[in-house]
Amino acid sequence: MVTISFSIPEELNNAFNETFEVKNQSVIISDLMQRAIQEERRKRQRTQAIDTLLALRKSLPPFTEQEIRRAREENRP
Repeated sequence: MVTISFSIPEELNNAFNETFEVKNQSVIISDLMQRAIQEERRKRQRTQAIDTLLALRKSLPPFTEQEIRRAREENRP
């Protein structure tokens, strides 16, 4: 285990301490950090996927209006 130190607004610290006074605050902070890491990684993966799709789209010929209309209407009841 390591110890980290960072500054937060006093009102946030007070609210955290009040809310989680009977819980292991280190576990809560670790869990929140893990969630933030996972969220950031998912965000980066989504950004990469979108960038890949946009790059692929640029390399494809444009669709005609008729092709788009046909694709929308196919398999509709």
